[in-house]
Order: sequence, then structure tokens, then C-alpha cells
Amino acid sequence: MNESKINKFVEYKGEKIPVIHSILDLKGKGIKDLSEIIGLNKLTSLQILYLNENQIKSLPESIGYLTSLQKFDLSENQITEFPEVLGKLTSLKELDLYYNLLTKIPETIRKLTELQELCLIGNKLKELPESIGKLTSLQKLALSSNELKELPETIGNFTSLQELYIIGNELRELPEAIGKLIALQDLNLAGNLLIKLPESIGNLLSLRQLILDDNKLKELPEAIGNLTSLQTLSLKGNPLLNSPDSKTKEIIKRLNKKGVVIFT
Repeated sequence: MNESKINKFVEYKGEKIPVIHSILDLKGKGIKDLSEIIGLNKLTSLQILYLNENQIKSLPESIGYLTSLQKFDLSENQITEFPEVLGKLTSLKELDLYYNLLTKIPETIRKLTELQELCLIGNKLKELPESIGKLTSLQKLALSSNELKELPETIGNFTSLQELYIIGNELRELPEAIGKLIALQDLNLAGNLLIKLPESIGNLLSLRQLILDDNKLKELPEAIGNLTSLQTLSLKGNPLLNSPDSKTKEIIKRLNKKGVVIFT
């Protein structure tokens, strides 16, 4: 291996693991306690850290020294509380925490203002803090397979967001503020409890794909016809398809004429 590509090593249970191109890969090593990784807190120039597929339950305060970190993968661990120390990693652009045991997100998440991708799939989240709206650089937010019953109005601050996935939660309604997501291209809300959509959804003029399968929708808002970039609309498994009223039929007909592919 080219020595010039290796900056430093860490040591875990006698194994020396190299940092290559500012990347440290500790995936699937059976790690339970990060304090056992010798030299980790000295990697102040580290940019990418993979700690996925371990048995980590919490993070030590020393993780806060990794101030250059841009991508942090903690997916498939056993973390029950969102580590407050992550608020110190203000250079983070991508944070993966999918398939952990998180029940809530702390207000300190507001400090991660550079974050572009946040993945929280497969946790036990029941709500999101208002402060999540401070993440105005977000481009991708994945919240599928949680227990969310509502979304905060502050999601309207996500004006750079392009992808939003909230599949398999317990949402009964969407906040009007969802109409402020002017950059949104892909919205997947399948497998929730939505009865209706807000008229503001018609403001999502960049939206290309809207997936609403397996909800409780009985009607569509007139404003859905304003989605000039829409290419795909999926409505499978909703009551409105059982006996659509004249309004719903007319909306679907108009969308079809515009070339929107509709799955029913």
C-alpha cells in the first residue's frame, strides 16, 4: 500500500487500522465501547468515519474532537439516545443513524447547520424537535419506519431539500408549511394514516415524484394540479380509489392529460 496515502493509525484490540485519505473504516468490528479505540480522539483532520454494524450504545465526549468530520456513519448500532456530543461536529454534511433505537432527537441538532443528508430510518422516533428546522442546508431527509404522528411547522425552512422519505409512520396530516419546500423533487409518504393533503402541496413546483400508497386518503386537493414538474403519482391502497367522486376523477383526468403517470 502506498505509504503516502496513510496518514495515521488507530488501534483496536491489538489491530492497527489505517486512516486512508482521511477515511477511517471501523465497520462491523464488534465495537461496544469507543474508548477502546486507541488514538481515535487525536484524528482532528478525519473527514469520514464508518462505525456502522457494531454494538455501540453511546458516544464518548471525546468524539467532539473530530471537528473536521464531514460524514459519520453510525447505522445499525444500539444507540438509544441521540448523542448530544454530535452537536460539536459542526462540519458534518452527512449523518447516518438508521436502524438504531432512538426515541427522540435533542434540540442540539440545530447546531449541525452544514448537514446535507440525515438518515434516521428504522428507529423509534415519535416526534421531531422544532429546532430541526435550523438544518437549512438539508438536501435529503430519510425518516421512514419510525412512529412519527406529526411533523413540526419548521420543516418549512428546508428550502434546499430535494428528497423526503417518511414511509411507514403514523402521520394523520401534513403541516401547511410543507408547501415551502420549493426544491423538493421526491416525496414518499406511503404507509401512513393521511386522510387528506393540505392545499399548500400545490406549491411544490419542483416535485417530480409523489408516492401516497396505503394511506386513508378520501380526496385529493385541487391544488395538486399545480404541480407542473410532476411525473409520477402513486395512489395505490387509498379509499378514494374505491368510489372516486367527480372531483377526484376530474383531477386524475387533468393530471393524465399533462403526462403524469398515475399508479392506482
